[in-house]
Amino acid sequence: MIPDTPPLHLPDLVDLPPTALRTLATSRGVGLLPQWPADEILAAIAADALDRGERVRSEGVLEVLPEGFGFLRWPRFDFAGSAIDAYVSPSQLRALHLGPGQRVAGPVRAPRGSERHFALEHVEFVDGAPPEALIGRVPFHERTPLVGGAPLPLGGNTLAPEVVLLLAALAPCAHGQRILLHVPP
Repeated sequence: MIPDTPPLHLPDLVDLPPTALRTLATSRGVGLLPQWPADEILAAIAADALDRGERVRSEGVLEVLPEGFGFLRWPRFDFAGSAIDAYVSPSQLRALHLGPGQRVAGPVRAPRGSERHFALEHVEFVDGAPPEALIGRVPFHERTPLVGGAPLPLGGNTLAPEVVLLLAALAPCAHGQRILLHVPP
């Protein structure tokens, strides 16, 4: 490992255009095929950095598969499988009580043997906080809902008073309630 170099942070590179990724790859001496998409280029850059002994950090939204393991998926690639997804072991999922949809970050290692994906070495952050912060957290489905107290004022200059009264009677909204609004584009 090269001690003085900062880790290669994949989230900083994922939004770069493919031309900039190709330039970075050629400056590092990584051989690329012309038809490679952005995620393949990123995977080649990360693999090269790991081969050189550099550290590589990744993050993503956790997807837990029915088999018991998970992957860190990228919003940039519409949460579909990509070449830079990191494998999360079942033991990490159980030890930290990780669930789908959580944003997880940490260092990754190169695939070994017949593995096809990078693997998360350990979890550094979950939803922006260290894993120790999860110890006292109650899972969402076990939380007690709170009944809203003070009503939210509806209206303004755009709604007629009778519409406001009708909305308040049919769909009362109060502080503390979860509300889903569907607005046409």
